[in-house]
Amino acid sequence: MSCRSAEDTQVLLGTALAKIKSVDGNWHTCRLLVDPGSQVNFITDSLANKLGLSKQRSRMPISGVEAIHLELVTDLTTESFIATLDRFIARRGLPQCIYSDRGTNFVGAARKLKELYEFLAHNSDSINNHLSYSGIEWSFIPPASPHFGGLWEAAVKSTKRHLLTVTQDHALTFEEFYTLLTRIEAVLNSRPLCSISNDPSDNLDYLTPGHFIIGAPLLARPEDEEIKFFPLKTRWELISKAVRHFWKRWYHEYLHTLTPRKKWILGQDNLKEGSLVILHEPATRPQEWKLARVVEVVPGADGVVRVVRLRTANNILVRPVHKVSPLPCGADFY
Repeated sequence: MSCRSAEDTQVLLGTALAKIKSVDGNWHTCRLLVDPGSQVNFITDSLANKLGLSKQRSRMPISGVEAIHLELVTDLTTESFIATLDRFIARRGLPQCIYSDRGTNFVGAARKLKELYEFLAHNSDSINNHLSYSGIEWSFIPPASPHFGGLWEAAVKSTKRHLLTVTQDHALTFEEFYTLLTRIEAVLNSRPLCSISNDPSDNLDYLTPGHFIIGAPLLARPEDEEIKFFPLKTRWELISKAVRHFWKRWYHEYLHTLTPRKKWILGQDNLKEGSLVILHEPATRPQEWKLARVVEVVPGADGVVRVVRLRTANNILVRPVHKVSPLPCGADFY
């Protein structure tokens, strides 16, 4: 099947014919649109009616995935940034639009790329056709207004503050610091965004920014449950200690952002049955999120839910509501 987007970009997806059994036992022939990169399955409304499936309306507004990509550079020149952009494109693909502040290196890179595109476009019709699909549009926020870039500034702030804390007493080589940055990038992109399914009977699978990068959650390699870092025998132990330190500080800060405290004159939103929540566990490994689904709420005499019963992958738990955090679906992710 050939699909065209608003930019007239052609995408080819495979199709297949399949027979599906409905609730009443009848078989229906359906055409499937195969998308290997998708983590969610969709069916049309007419097919749901044919199969006799129950439907439930749900709202899941996601304004942005906010995946993080961190790069280490030796200086802030235009040439260094263009090299960084080339590495980003080689790993993540060619972007259609880049938003940034008006840093001199960004402005210089945008000017050079624009000059290059104009030169190529005016010298070859075939290259011009290619550029219509692969040209990069660069948008700058107004000068002296970093709040216009709050979408990425929040992520930068969250990263730089904790990164400075975990590295201020150590002198790292370029390779060590780059390794630390990539592991921190994986930590930030492992955070749960929302449940993949709205069905409470489903498992505890959740969507992360990593799904939009590699099509699956980002996992860390196995490490010892408790590594003794003193005395530090290798530089690897130093990097592992820094990652764990970053994770511990950022993990607790991120959970607090998921449960904002309102003034006493405003009511709090109660947790509902079927909601997917994050358990506040004191000892978790980097990129390890303990999730559970609410199976029962226990409201008080005033109607406020203060205790919930949770179903984890292994057992049933009872926790106060301040020991769990709802997933940030329908809210800002930072």
